[in-house]
Amino acid sequence: MTTQATATELEQFATSLDEDIRQRHPWVHSRWSQLLLTGKLSRQNLQEFALEFEHFLRAAPRHFFCLGSNCPDIIPDDHDLRRIYALNLLDDMGVVEREKDHFQKFRNFCYHIGLKADQLERSVPLPSTIAFNVGLMYLARNLPHEEAMAALQWATESLFYLRMTEPWEKALIEQYGIPREKLFLPPIEEEEEHVMPVRKAVLEYATSTRAQARIREIFRTTFSIWSVFFEGLYHNTIENRGEDAVRFA
Repeated sequence: MTTQATATELEQFATSLDEDIRQRHPWVHSRWSQLLLTGKLSRQNLQEFALEFEHFLRAAPRHFFCLGSNCPDIIPDDHDLRRIYALNLLDDMGVVEREKDHFQKFRNFCYHIGLKADQLERSVPLPSTIAFNVGLMYLARNLPHEEAMAALQWATESLFYLRMTEPWEKALIEQYGIPREKLFLPPIEEEEEHVMPVRKAVLEYATSTRAQARIREIFRTTFSIWSVFFEGLYHNTIENRGEDAVRFA
């Protein structure tokens, strides 16, 4: 028999998940990220990151479509998670407000650090980046939507809510001379607005000890998937300068 969590216990659970992100997420704790944050990367290294992150962004809209497809069939209302996913995607793709377009914002960053549009179009992802995208897609397609949200949104988009993207922006500005208007990360306030309803839905799901254990397992899996991306990037751009590190088709 599983026990049901009280409101206080759910709040403590949420706090512990946030702390896991702070302490373990590869976005700041990978070897590659630590080099970025300490100003030890070259402009070429930034370009190599951009060429891989390009392929994450290309795949990202599919995640929301998969999340939505796994939600219950109801008449859409303000509590329908599919509406939340749709609004998130509309913001990310700049459908309503073009200046919010995350993808064009990222391309502008790429152009500023010296990449050309044809290089981005012809780029071939590393095997590790392919594995990373496949891992995220597996979670989006095959988990119950509450668990998939925990993986793809809480464990990732909370990087903004927890202010863990700020060290990246500070390093890019101060260590690498990137103007603030050329940074590729979206505003914290925008992402916080997206992630808060998701956190609420996950907590409504994770009221039993069994469900909470499952969410913790999913967080660990999500961190491991992000490690595949950053460790592959580190190995092929820092450790290895052979033929396997060629960036273009």
